[in-house]
Amino acid sequence: MDFKDLQMDLYERKFNITEYFMWMFQVLRVFILENKLWVMFLVLANILTGIMPLNFVKKYIFISVALVFYGRIFMFISYAKVLHRIESTESKYKFKSLILKYLKLLLVMIFIVPFVVILREQLKFAIKILIKNQISNTQIIGLIFLILTLVFIPYFTQIYAGRDMNIWESFKYNLILARKTRLRIGIPIIILTLLSGSLSMLTYYYNNFEQLYIRNIVIIFSESISSIFEIIFVIMYVIVFLNVEYDYLKLHGKNAEKMIENEI
Repeated sequence: MDFKDLQMDLYERKFNITEYFMWMFQVLRVFILENKLWVMFLVLANILTGIMPLNFVKKYIFISVALVFYGRIFMFISYAKVLHRIESTESKYKFKSLILKYLKLLLVMIFIVPFVVILREQLKFAIKILIKNQISNTQIIGLIFLILTLVFIPYFTQIYAGRDMNIWESFKYNLILARKTRLRIGIPIIILTLLSGSLSMLTYYYNNFEQLYIRNIVIIFSESISSIFEIIFVIMYVIVFLNVEYDYLKLHGKNAEKMIENEI
C-alpha cells in the first residue's frame, strides 16, 4: 500500500467509521509483514503467560514479568512505528529513545497505581451490590476504565510515543486535541472493544474443560486473537489521532509546542 495516499487522505478530510476500519486493516497487513518477529514474539509471550500454571508463575516470577514487560513495551513502540510509517518519517524512529520514554512513563505509572487500585476496589464493591456475576463485574470495571481513558487521555500515548514531547507536554496536547473529538476516537475503539471481548470470551470458560490439552488449545487460540487485537487497537488509535491532529493543525497552524503554551 502507498502510505502517502493514506497520509494525504488523513490530512485532507475527516474519515468516517468505515474508512477508519478500511485503512486500519490495510495498515495491519503491512505492519505484520514488516514486523514478523516482533509480532511472533508478542503472540508467543501472551500464549506462555496464559498457559503457565500459577505455581510456575510464583516460582519463576521473573519470567512472567519479562513476558509481560515485552508485550507492554512492544505495544508502546508500535505506536511510534505505525505513526512514523504512515508519515514516512522512519528516520525519527529512535529505539533507545522510546525505551527511555517508556521507562519514564513506567515510573509515573508506579505512583498512579495505588490510586487506580483503590478506585478499582471501590468499583468492585459498588458493582457487587448490584451484580453477583464475576464476569460481568470484570467487564463493567474494564468498560469504566476504557471510558475514563477515552475521556481524559484518548491521544496521550500516540503523542508521547510518536512526537518529540515529554509526558506533561503530551498530556496537555492530548487535552487540546480531545476537545470535541472524543467521539471520533471513542466510537471505533468501543466497536473494537466489543469485538475483542466477544472473541475473548473463551478465556473465561476454558476452566470448564477437563482435558488439559483442550484448555491449552483454547488458550492458544484466544491469546493469538488477543495479540492481533492489541495491534489493531494501536493502529486504530494512531490513524484517528493523525486525522484529528491534521484537522487541528490546519485550523490553528503547525507549531504544536506554541499551541500548548498558549492554550493551557
